[in-house]
Amino acid sequence: MRIAIQQCDSISADPSACLASLRSQVAAVAGQADLIVCPELYATGYNIGVRTAHELAEAVDGPFNSAAAKIAREHDVGLVYGYAERDGDRVYNSACYIDRAGILRANHRKLYMSGEYEEATFHVGDRYTVCEIDGVRVGILICFDVEFPESVRACRTAGCDLVIVPTALCNRWEHLTHMLIPARALENGLFLVYANYSGGEGNLVYCGNSMILGPDGFARARGGHQAEWVMSDIALADNEATRSTLPYLDKLRDRPAIHSPE
Repeated sequence: MRIAIQQCDSISADPSACLASLRSQVAAVAGQADLIVCPELYATGYNIGVRTAHELAEAVDGPFNSAAAKIAREHDVGLVYGYAERDGDRVYNSACYIDRAGILRANHRKLYMSGEYEEATFHVGDRYTVCEIDGVRVGILICFDVEFPESVRACRTAGCDLVIVPTALCNRWEHLTHMLIPARALENGLFLVYANYSGGEGNLVYCGNSMILGPDGFARARGGHQAEWVMSDIALADNEATRSTLPYLDKLRDRPAIHSPE
């Protein structure tokens, strides 16, 4: 499978402009990728305030996702991206997967809120999300979710060979892209796709550094700080090679329970 990350500047509070950009960007790489991954809250922009986020939130079958499904179908490519999801009175920070046929196959609601803005804006999700993309078992997480080792381990124990993470990481936390995120891939022996913004939005400056990590924790492709495409192929045989050398999960399964000190 060939994966392409659209590392891009955020388009704040203008879903129509975002759709136009998505349409042109997907057309530009048509035939070069099987799956395109975009950042967190891609459809609305991330740093737009509580009121605007709630005003722009849509149902899972709303106009943005419906239009994106048409783009996926026209260009024979899968899409994963973030959006603000409305479900009744609740608004979630969500990410969906739309397949090549334009069918919405998965919808993940962010599990862990980072900071006062997110806590004031979004309800928390209550489950991990696993789906199949072109025969690969995939877990979907959003930004802060991946920073908890339990999240990626849950995906791994559910049989995932790939975890996809739309994110909106600012430059204050850039070191996480060099330390913590690669460790998540390595300790679980799986591919990890981390799709971030470039540029600035309000008082935030995003750090870029989108990456496609191999199961050994090394980047197969990594972006800089500017808007760009980040692309790489993934091969599941690499997962097995890494797991045979560093069988962390097997060792955990083989050990009896280890009790905490009194």
